[in-house]
Amino acid sequence: MSPYMPNTVIAANTSIRLIQQIVVGVDGQAEIDFQSIPQTYAALRIVCAWRNEADVLATTGLRFNGDTAANYRTLIGGSEETGATSINFAFISASSSPWSTYVITDIPFSAGTALLKQTIGTFALIDEDDLGARTDVSGFWNSAAAINRVTLFIRAGTDFQAGSIVNLYGSV
Repeated sequence: MSPYMPNTVIAANTSIRLIQQIVVGVDGQAEIDFQSIPQTYAALRIVCAWRNEADVLATTGLRFNGDTAANYRTLIGGSEETGATSINFAFISASSSPWSTYVITDIPFSAGTALLKQTIGTFALIDEDDLGARTDVSGFWNSAAAINRVTLFIRAGTDFQAGSIVNLYGSV
């Protein structure tokens, strides 16, 4: 059970609140989907600790509001991906790795409708060969719509391993 309850302050003198925590159950899970996100939050933060159920290092995808069209772009580790159907969110550790991948990503101005949406974050992992990496990632969604849904998935089509945790925070 989470030490934080939804919509409670997580640090003194801040306006950051846990909106929802999703913990993957014993059977694994193909998607982590936060729906009906209140528009009272001016910005969102995603914090993950996760592993792939399959024994392969893979990339994860991030989508907003159920949009599966080629409206996304990513800058990751010096590479750029355009015209994609999701943001190339982060790598996810293989099941054989002793470590999870840890991700922190911010989505500023998520509730507004004047600006195209952008993410900025970082992830860190140690792979099955005991090699460590930390990478910055910027993602772009070609839409000014207020974000009311956030969906994460493994692009290889595998499942998140049981015990993987994703928290969605909001700031006012």
